[in-house]
Amino acid sequence: MKILHCCEFFPPYVGGMPEVVSKLSSCMSKLGHDLHIATSRDPRRGTADTVIIDGLTIHQFDISGNISNGISSKQKENNRFVELIVDESFDSVAFFAAQQWAYDLGLLNLHRIKANKIFIPTGYSALDIKSYKSYFDFMKHAIRLFDHTIYLASDYRDINFGKREGANSYSIIPNGASKSDFLKEPESNNFREMYGIPQNSFLITCIASHTGLKGHRETIAAFAASKIEKSTLLVIGHQEKGHGCSEECQESAALFNAQNKNKRIVLLSLNRPEVIKALFSSQLFLLLSNLECSPIVLFEATAAGLPFVSTPAGNAEEIARWLNNGLICDASTDEAHPHGAIRADINNAAQLIEKVKSEYETYKSKASLARGTWIQSYTWEKIADRYLEVYTANKKEVSASQLEDYTSAISRYLVETSLCMLNSIQKQSSLVQELHDIRRSHSMRITAPIRNARRHIAHLRSIIKKEDTPSA
Repeated sequence: MKILHCCEFFPPYVGGMPEVVSKLSSCMSKLGHDLHIATSRDPRRGTADTVIIDGLTIHQFDISGNISNGISSKQKENNRFVELIVDESFDSVAFFAAQQWAYDLGLLNLHRIKANKIFIPTGYSALDIKSYKSYFDFMKHAIRLFDHTIYLASDYRDINFGKREGANSYSIIPNGASKSDFLKEPESNNFREMYGIPQNSFLITCIASHTGLKGHRETIAAFAASKIEKSTLLVIGHQEKGHGCSEECQESAALFNAQNKNKRIVLLSLNRPEVIKALFSSQLFLLLSNLECSPIVLFEATAAGLPFVSTPAGNAEEIARWLNNGLICDASTDEAHPHGAIRADINNAAQLIEKVKSEYETYKSKASLARGTWIQSYTWEKIADRYLEVYTANKKEVSASQLEDYTSAISRYLVETSLCMLNSIQKQSSLVQELHDIRRSHSMRITAPIRNARRHIAHLRSIIKKEDTPSA
């Protein structure tokens, strides 16, 4: 099969979704399929629009953003992307994650895609945000045009939205961990020696980028509250100055280390091979995240033979049941957070850490059995086979009324988007008087923000060519 995977980012960019698409694509390519990736340009791959890396054909685009907040690109880049996804030589086109340009541009052109159209939502983090209301109102009609939807959990906001809005052709396929990464422990694993972690220190590892939504504050607090001597908390995550919680974590770690002798916090940003070494060098995995869809790191911790303690973020509880591994700590919803984030109960998390440490042989044995479950059912190789079954399934029949609803929804969405942009402009006090003067004088003079708004509206309309709009 010739398959196209559309995703906002792809390795060498580090993140959960790039990792998922990379592993699935590599597994499918090794089975003989022709894999193509449509993603954002990354200079580390070179400057060409199309590059081939490890057997994967990667199409790079200078596009960023999303429809709701504005897509930043030149029209020729949009046209090039749309031409790719409607290329009739593809047997299957899959879109990974909503609320980003590689899905949003596809969403406006579903009626033109002849291949099997697959959607993997990964959570809808903005579902309850007011500024995305018109986006998800449009989505109600658009998702019915997909041939199949793949959800990562049986009970989460994305699958519940789909069931409610009639996306009835779907499967639940979990995340996993790579057999090539975790089947054998890395040889000559000197990770502790490299980073000055004593061999007798109980090593607790957390892998999460410093976005501000991965529970680093609660993780550090729970470790500090736990009554475990001779222990180390290792936090692995991409760090950026002035971004997310990087600086806060560095300050907290420095203060903690200055006040403690037998407990230590280590913050690192590591490459993939070092991350795998870190997991195999650890005793416990800790994820007190505030917001997840389906955390891959819980599968990877299990693949390394580790027990874990996690918040119930995303479908962590379901993953714990699937794998028969891990403990889920108490958490409460942060009502003030627009994404519906949760906050770990620090004391309960600390107690669970202590429980694993005090009964370590029991939990280590249970994690070893869970590792066998991973090998049997949750390697990316097994998961890729399940995706391919979906990709090769018969296309779903789309009724004339569904096409008509979709077309009407596009028009409504574009109008609502334009009104929202103009309302946003009017709220900027520095422009109010100028807008008033323009209306009063009927001048043809247009301010820069209005020009930008009109350009954005025209840009969205140009994506949908009139002659390609389906009829009832």
